[in-house]
Amino acid sequence: MADDENPYRPPESEAFVPEEPAARVDYGSDEARRQIRSARIALMIVGLLSLGVLTYHTVELVREMRRLGVTLTELPAASVALILVGYAVCATYVVLSFVAKRRPFGASLVGLLLYLTDILVGAVEDPHTLYRGGVIKIVIIVVLVRAVGAGLQYRRHVRAAGPG
Repeated sequence: MADDENPYRPPESEAFVPEEPAARVDYGSDEARRQIRSARIALMIVGLLSLGVLTYHTVELVREMRRLGVTLTELPAASVALILVGYAVCATYVVLSFVAKRRPFGASLVGLLLYLTDILVGAVEDPHTLYRGGVIKIVIIVVLVRAVGAGLQYRRHVRAAGPG
């Protein structure tokens, strides 16, 4: 059977144009690419670790409520809202890790500000959390700060390259 007679081959027309593989994003330098990749990984790790910790605390809360004979409907609305906000923050970190591939400056900046806010809110709630995991917090902050710089470099690179 000749290629022209293949019934599984899509018809040749202007409407059907096969997609080309996605082009690799040009970040302007290998160093910028490494820093942005590190930030993407850091955002994903923060999101997934936060999700794990939040889920653990939520399960512990439900166990304690069952032990005390309290139903979930008796849980104060503020507590439910805080849990939902916590899950939304976790999801935001994960989403930002994907957004950072195409918008590294904005995603890294938002991730950094969200992370710093998260640390400050935790410190207001319990001041001891400020220094717990301090080395990891500093590493994540440094990675995100460098990624903001790399994102700014990428933004300048894109603007210098012009449209197209």
